[in-house]
Amino acid sequence: MSTLYKRSPLAQAVECEGEWVIIQVKNDTITKLNDTAGSVWSLLYKSMTVNQLILFAGLQKDPVMEASAADVEVLLEHLVQIGLVEKW
Repeated sequence: MSTLYKRSPLAQAVECEGEWVIIQVKNDTITKLNDTAGSVWSLLYKSMTVNQLILFAGLQKDPVMEASAADVEVLLEHLVQIGLVEKW
């Protein structure tokens, strides 16, 4: 079974002019996401696998935002480590 990822309910996000800023009050952190990370974040309102995220974010079709599964996994693991995303 593939690993699922979803936004942490403790993280609050704001999209402004196409850029995502994530606030986590518990850790007093503010995180700004680049375009690729923002595309992934926008889909994490529900549980998804890495392959689903790549497919639905259009990352395999857009040459500017092209990302491999390994790239997305690295991003997700970082977001898990800093408490913005949950995995199971």
